[in-house]
Amino acid sequence: MMRKALHSSNRPEKRTAILKAATRVFLESGYAGASMDRITREAHVSKATVYSHFENKEDLFGAIVNAECEKLTSVFPAEFGDTGLLETLTELGTRFLDLAMTPQNLSLHRLVVAEAIRFPELGQQFYNQGPKRAIDGLASYLSSQMTKGRLVVADPSIAADHFFALLMGFHHLDALLGINKHPSKTNWQPHIKRVVEMFVRAYAPGNGSIE
Repeated sequence: MMRKALHSSNRPEKRTAILKAATRVFLESGYAGASMDRITREAHVSKATVYSHFENKEDLFGAIVNAECEKLTSVFPAEFGDTGLLETLTELGTRFLDLAMTPQNLSLHRLVVAEAIRFPELGQQFYNQGPKRAIDGLASYLSSQMTKGRLVVADPSIAADHFFALLMGFHHLDALLGINKHPSKTNWQPHIKRVVEMFVRAYAPGNGSIE
């Protein structure tokens, strides 16, 4: 009977319910204000079920960070097609900003920054699972474009960092600070176009044409 109960508590839908409830609680109350008791109540599960999935509040928060970072890095396909450079970078930039600028991701970003000093491992986890994976993914694509002679890049990782720095810019900062409370895709589409064109010009091989 005990084994059956333990197996039941570890069902994937239980974990999903816990993560959804915990995300709401953390974003509403902050890390310090979030209690495992409230998360348990809002997930409609027992405390034993919560602890069968997550060791403690820090482990649960880390799982939320990982889940949101997975969404951000999902913009990078397993394999890039052979579409044009401008088209691919525009698509990547659009999909990345579409996710990064959602209210939930902005709130999570603020929360991680606020807690990173007290819990540096969470900040490191957020960086490794989010920004670093995004940079690594783009660097891999840029390397493939170098091989095809479309770009001249001394260090693909640095170039990828440049791309994301240009892409996020003040649009993301304004949204994080609450200056732009309702970021709209129509506002950043011209911005993405300018970023991609600037980036490609900076790393274009001489006067060669870019597809």
